[in-house]
Amino acid sequence: MKFSIVIASYKSGDRIRNSLSSLKAQTFEDFEVLIQESATVSEIACIVDEYNFGSRVSHQVENDSGIYDAWNKAIKRARGDWVLFLGDDDALKDEDTLSLVDRDLSSITSETEIVYGKVVRCLAEDGGAIEMGESWDSVKSILDRCNPIPHQGVFHRRSMFDVRGFDSTFKICADYVFLYPSLKSKEPIFMPYVVAKMAHGGVSTSMRSQYKVRKELVRAYDQLGVAENFVLARVRGLTAFMKTFSSILAGEETSSKIFYLVKNIFRARVY
Repeated sequence: MKFSIVIASYKSGDRIRNSLSSLKAQTFEDFEVLIQESATVSEIACIVDEYNFGSRVSHQVENDSGIYDAWNKAIKRARGDWVLFLGDDDALKDEDTLSLVDRDLSSITSETEIVYGKVVRCLAEDGGAIEMGESWDSVKSILDRCNPIPHQGVFHRRSMFDVRGFDSTFKICADYVFLYPSLKSKEPIFMPYVVAKMAHGGVSTSMRSQYKVRKELVRAYDQLGVAENFVLARVRGLTAFMKTFSSILAGEETSSKIFYLVKNIFRARVY
């Protein structure tokens, strides 16, 4: 099997239809859907059944300690060569997305562990979006500051999880901690097209959560052995505080657009 698509679900309800509909529409069918639902009794079983994935879906209902714990549980059932993680309301961009990725994977070497594409992040339910994801040469310089690639666009070689899983003591930055060793030692392959659409919201990208994200990143640096310049650390802490504060004053969408504009003007990212 080529792909394992992991969806962690927590009180998803009809929201999960967005992900499932995009998967059902794929012209490439050599994939499985692994749904890890955090609950005692399923709230979405009937919805999942509507899509008739048959043996290609594995839906497990079990309490967990958060999204990374849910991902670890789902990965144990994965049979695909490559693993992609989607939020319960994220979606693949087009019906031929997996077909395009499969085409590009045919030309990579066995040493490559990470392949990624672009992600469109919706800023609000009534419109507005930001495209995330750039070539590795453009973003590798910020690896020691943050995760430079959006996880909804990342295809992980499944064998990576034979060595380690996600550190579920992190609530926001475990994907960064997981990817860092591989990104540091082996260059990922960039696919210059949009792979997924990210729904409005999400803790790691929410402007209001940036100060909380910053505190987790500092802990991640300690664990990874990343040294941070004293002055820059203070600047990034202040920037995170400003992002959170501005979102409270001006709203999520307005503050996101302002900081995205500033980043493009100076072609630098400060976290």
